Amino acid sequence: MKPTAQLEGAGDEIAAERSAARSWAVPYLILQGLGIAAWWILMWSLPEWRQPFRDPAAPWSALGAFGPADLMCVAACLFGAWGVARRRPWRRPVLWLLAGAMVYAASYCLALTALTGHAVAAPLLMVPAALITLWLARGE
Repeated sequence: MKPTAQLEGAGDEIAAERSAARSWAVPYLILQGLGIAAWWILMWSLPEWRQPFRDPAAPWSALGAFGPADLMCVAACLFGAWGVARRRPWRRPVLWLLAGAMVYAASYCLALTALTGHAVAAPLLMVPAALITLWLARGE
């Protein structure tokens, strides 16, 4: 097989992966944005739900301080979904900004759990969400 034939096949695989990411992007981003908003509603209205997501030695404000940034993630999810659906040229920077925010939050959650042994539910939610968001951003 010629080396160029191998490269052509690789291009087809990349195109197929990007197509798959695009088909998932809009519904996933909407679901993720609404899920983040619902999670915060639960945290504010049902304080007993906070425990699996925080270090009990830290005050509620240590978790609550992420609220404004997460509100921006909700906006980025919904704005990004609209941009992908409409094929807007700014969709890629929005998705990469969102992916960076999600990776940062997932890294924080992993470190918190590793250092304290608490907040185990946080990385269980954040790591998959960050990886999926990275996959979607790469697909655009």
